[in-house]
Amino acid sequence: MAHSANSNSDTVPDNVVTLEQDDDDVWWFIGPDGDQFVSLGVNHIEPHLWLGSYNEPETLERHGEDFTTMYGTFNPYGDAAEDWIENIVDDVSELGFNSFGRHVQAGIPHQYYANDIYYVAPMNTAPIASWKQVQENAFKKFGPFPDPFSDAFERDISHRVEQVCKKHRSEENLLGYFYADLPWWQLRPDEQRDYDENTFIYPWATAIVQMDATAAGKQRWLEVLRDGYDSAKEVAAVYDVDADSWDELARHTDWFDPADDESVRADLLELMQGVAERWYGLHEEYIRQYDEKHLILGDKQNFIPEWLFPFLEEYVDVTLIQKYEPFEAHHAKAERLYEETGNPIINGDGSFSVVRDEQSEAGSKGYHFDTEEEVGEAYRRYVRKSLEQPYMLGWHHCGVLEQWDDSERGDIETSETGFLDPYENEYTAITDRIEEANRMANQWHADATDGGVSDD
Repeated sequence: MAHSANSNSDTVPDNVVTLEQDDDDVWWFIGPDGDQFVSLGVNHIEPHLWLGSYNEPETLERHGEDFTTMYGTFNPYGDAAEDWIENIVDDVSELGFNSFGRHVQAGIPHQYYANDIYYVAPMNTAPIASWKQVQENAFKKFGPFPDPFSDAFERDISHRVEQVCKKHRSEENLLGYFYADLPWWQLRPDEQRDYDENTFIYPWATAIVQMDATAAGKQRWLEVLRDGYDSAKEVAAVYDVDADSWDELARHTDWFDPADDESVRADLLELMQGVAERWYGLHEEYIRQYDEKHLILGDKQNFIPEWLFPFLEEYVDVTLIQKYEPFEAHHAKAERLYEETGNPIINGDGSFSVVRDEQSEAGSKGYHFDTEEEVGEAYRRYVRKSLEQPYMLGWHHCGVLEQWDDSERGDIETSETGFLDPYENEYTAITDRIEEANRMANQWHADATDGGVSDD
């Protein structure tokens, strides 16, 4: 592992993490020291997991009383927090992990770990995550989706990108820049069934068409309609709304009972293609203004509609997916994603788990098995089967420390999975297989051939 550059430096190092496709068409990360590697990451380095009612006393005893403030909240600047992060880096490195993925608590100074492990830098430029939208808003009341066509949106992206790039661009061990966690580009088929909706299937578009008449997004919507129809009255007939002019259509907010669903779907898709161009194009433009070298990882997505493929191909270096299942279940989708975009792929979030008695109320994330031995074997098989594909560049495990019911919730209500119990003890039936798989990962990937191997 190469050591980080000076975190106060305002320059990009000569040597950073890059991509390489070797003579056998196998993709690799290339570290600043020139070594080939795949990213074997861990997610959810979050202090609330260490501060449940059941494990807070042990956490404070192990790492120090200044882990929390006088108000009982996490203190990121004490000696205990630094000791805690160093301990995590040591523990996961001994198991063969080499990177921190998504959900490292934002308040933790990256200097605590940037010298010793690869990591991603989240942008968090806009609240477009599906899980956040679902928690906070009812259907057709999506928000706070921003107006992507507005000048304010571009200023916000520029400002946030500048902040993040200047904070992280001097780090040799930065894997790349990360945008949104599960952006809600389109309702998945199961969500369409749940909402009984197969026309207005783009939540961001649903928000835009309800904006005020003078909003830039609403004006872009009117441009789409003007390009597709001969008159405002023709639009009114398709959408079954009462409007005789373009000005009346601009003021309209209820578009949701159309007469011609097929035409409406085409209009909404055209609007969303413009949204994606703004989202990916502006991020890439401003990142490259402040950092011309580090990789762009884009969003982490569970469901990636095919209309997004051209934008990923043009503006993103590595595609991040999220899959909580054996690799065989999404092998074909991953292969098609690679074929259409040309981008290597990381499963940026996934896990296998046993649901403990202590998780009986909230349940547990992950693809469930009955025994720890099965969980360990599933981890090993996922690493092997995924990295036998030349386009796969790694897997980031959803969780380090297992969470039980009586603990503050994170991104969703379900408890986090982990290969350590809440007291930082290894589940050895799991970690033995993790260590074995991580040790073999580079060799399995080196043996990959163009087109991958079978799922047998």
